Amino acid sequence: MKKISFVFQLLISTTVLAVPLVSQADYVSYTYSHSKDNYHLTNTSVSNDGTVIAAVGGTSVVASDEVVVFGLNTTEPVWTFDDIGDSNIFDLDLSGDGTTAVVCGGGVWLLDIENEALLWAFDDDYRVWDTCDISEDGNTVLAGNRQSGVASWDRSSSEIVRYWTFADGGFVNVVDMTEDGKQAIAATSYSYGLMDIVSDNFTWEKVTDVEVYTAGLSNNGRRAYVVLDDGKLGTDIYFLRGVGLAGGNVTWRKRFSSYNTPRVQISNSGERIMLTTNDEYFGLNRTGKVEWTFSPAGQETDMQMSSNGKFVTVAEGLYYTYFFDWDYPKNKHRAVQIDRPTFPGAVGVSADGSTVAYADEDFVVQEVKPGILVDNQDTIPVYFAGRNVGLRYFVSNPGEQANLKIRTSLSLPQVSVLADVGAEVDGDPKGIRSKLLEYANATLPGYEVIDTRSVAVSAHNSKTVTTAVLVPDMIMPDWIGDFLELIGLDDFFDTLMGDYADPMKTLLNNKVNSAMTEDASAQVSAGDASYALFGLGQVELYDAETNEVYSTDTFYFMYLVIGGV
Repeated sequence: MKKISFVFQLLISTTVLAVPLVSQADYVSYTYSHSKDNYHLTNTSVSNDGTVIAAVGGTSVVASDEVVVFGLNTTEPVWTFDDIGDSNIFDLDLSGDGTTAVVCGGGVWLLDIENEALLWAFDDDYRVWDTCDISEDGNTVLAGNRQSGVASWDRSSSEIVRYWTFADGGFVNVVDMTEDGKQAIAATSYSYGLMDIVSDNFTWEKVTDVEVYTAGLSNNGRRAYVVLDDGKLGTDIYFLRGVGLAGGNVTWRKRFSSYNTPRVQISNSGERIMLTTNDEYFGLNRTGKVEWTFSPAGQETDMQMSSNGKFVTVAEGLYYTYFFDWDYPKNKHRAVQIDRPTFPGAVGVSADGSTVAYADEDFVVQEVKPGILVDNQDTIPVYFAGRNVGLRYFVSNPGEQANLKIRTSLSLPQVSVLADVGAEVDGDPKGIRSKLLEYANATLPGYEVIDTRSVAVSAHNSKTVTTAVLVPDMIMPDWIGDFLELIGLDDFFDTLMGDYADPMKTLLNNKVNSAMTEDASAQVSAGDASYALFGLGQVELYDAETNEVYSTDTFYFMYLVIGGV
């Protein structure tokens, strides 16, 4: 074995890859699968501390017939409520303290979750209730019906306390109440209004000439939004309006395009608003400015944001469940954690973002462990051996874990990457060449740890760590140069700058590809490059005491050899 005397590396972040590369850790979680065929759990709701999880269950994803309640560490339901007669359930909301839940559909039912009992039921045989909400302490209940009405109840009785009627005559499709149960916003298809829950009148009511999709109110009652669909340009166009609460005046307006209706969440303070469409996810501040975006792999089925707005979970019906930390340090976000469940949907999140539940064919309850992402800070990825490689780690800690440590390692080479792009040796069958590459890939050096560092991140927080990692000279077998020449890779640098330039654009963005090829070509022209190899860098976030790996992320680098071996 001997060292290569003079090299330079090209660091390529996996940020530009289409396939997520964040690995799954060994989570403390459970998955519940019902014995009935085609059984679904929807309308997931989680208590603030994550210890109580409730959902609507049944064989339909539109309307079902029972409420299923789980605890944090229970793999089977702790209680199932199904005493609703011939009615259906369309919506559910769990109080913040986890003691009480309201469900609505053919009637309105208030459930005592603590004592696993029905407190009361309201059913007048002619009104259908599509949407409901409950205050954080479980003492105030709101529900909206298809007769343009919104009713309020308290915990003690099924008698309606207040009733409001919208002027436009449409179905009430959303009610959203403040944390203290004193104010609420509600909307029909063509109107929306703010209600003072201690009064029989609207604070204000607005009628529109375009369809209202949804509306929302921050828990502190200071900010609201309305999503409108004007149906222009052959697709669904939405306006997201920031609403001044005093008189219902529009304070700002933003336009989005989507083929499906979007989902929107607002944080407790109203400082952060999350909106998802089929094409992109948007994180907005209170003035409507886009703070970050993410391009999904498929169509989202549900989205929830933690109460403080720091953590967001999005389920895509056929693909992934994404976990985002709002404070990721770039405009283009990456998911800190990615799960691959079966048909995920119906997401619920605890107030601090540390516990999530999502359901469709299966019901998954999960503690979100710390996560790590790595990038090269958008620098031109050309490095010489012995120089520092600039890396930036983003560490997110939604839960209670401690003793976090980062480990960075390099692997060289990844010869199998070259199998489809290296020059073919005249007269050598592809099968022989392929076997030689497989042999080289199995026998060349594996991972070498080059950097470890501790990182202090308190629970429910995150931190950006910028570091410079010294890349060592890589040790290669004596025979590698002759071997690569034998299989036709001795002129790989020319291939890289020519035939491989376009394929590299599928791996890299155009800016990085151009910088790599042009800058590398200029450097190598003075040094007689022998061959090029891909390497793989890996970053692990682990517990320094138990050595449990919570999260990993990867990046590519390129090793170009200048001179002989």
